[in-house]
Amino acid sequence: MAIVSFALAVLGCFVTPAALGGVICGHIARSQLKRCDDKGASWALAGLILSYTLIVLALAGILIFGGAVAVMFSFMALTS
Repeated sequence: MAIVSFALAVLGCFVTPAALGGVICGHIARSQLKRCDDKGASWALAGLILSYTLIVLALAGILIFGGAVAVMFSFMALTS
């Protein structure tokens, strides 16, 4: 699950919704790793960090783009 989390996080660089799967798999992997002492905690943590970073960047991009569009349309409405 830890490697799946990291793979989905990397895929999230190209397809943003895949980052949500990276978050889910990362949390599942970390809970499984707490129960048994397997290796892979670093993969799960890297998947979580990358997934959360991509989600924050995607949300920031949507807010910035949406704000720019709103300003553009309000400026167009005021000038016409």
